[in-house]
Amino acid sequence: MDKTEADPRDQKIYEALRQRFGENSPRACGYISERWFLREREFVLAAVGGGSGTILDVGCGSGLMTLPLVRAGRRVTGVDLDRAACEQAGRNGLHALRGNATDLPLADATVDVVVNVEMVQQCSAADVERVLRETARVLRAGGRLIIAWANRKAWVHRAADAGLRILDRRRHSASDLIHHPPSRMHAAADRAGLEPVEWLSIFPPWGMRLRGVGGPLVALIGSSFLAVFRKRS
Repeated sequence: MDKTEADPRDQKIYEALRQRFGENSPRACGYISERWFLREREFVLAAVGGGSGTILDVGCGSGLMTLPLVRAGRRVTGVDLDRAACEQAGRNGLHALRGNATDLPLADATVDVVVNVEMVQQCSAADVERVLRETARVLRAGGRLIIAWANRKAWVHRAADAGLRILDRRRHSASDLIHHPPSRMHAAADRAGLEPVEWLSIFPPWGMRLRGVGGPLVALIGSSFLAVFRKRS
């Protein structure tokens, strides 16, 4: 498959979700509810913080995660494999480019902040390495990566997978999505030249944000990990 072509299976899934919920619904991006998405977006944007630097939204979809930044006048570029998603992101004000997170269509050291939300669980461990290397390549020295990904060991995901199997619906079931423990992400980021700044475990429906990524509460409830990395000078 060409590296600028989306997986046909994923494309059918997202086309069906867009037709059901509309282009600008978080549920068209696979979120269980709008509330879940809005809470997670609060956490991500708090990590981005203020400033005037350039922002890259990797796996941007229709651009909803970084839309408040666009509306605040920030310069945001989005990259996604899905053509329809890029078109909608463009209508939402992002400078949207079709491309792969493992081969970003940007020059070296041109971005201040990279946002990558709920994408890497769809990637193999080898592709996660490539994604982080590409992230480091496009970041300026001292630039930051804000990355959130699913804690596939959490009860909420296990329960959802069990429900999908019972209903015989295979959309991103446990066999499709990959658990990347924080230790793996830390090691891959280090090899890419990225150093950790902050680690969080989050459960957006309850507005829960815990420092660190270990412990029984995280294993039970923390639905996603949220980390901030900085590119070494």
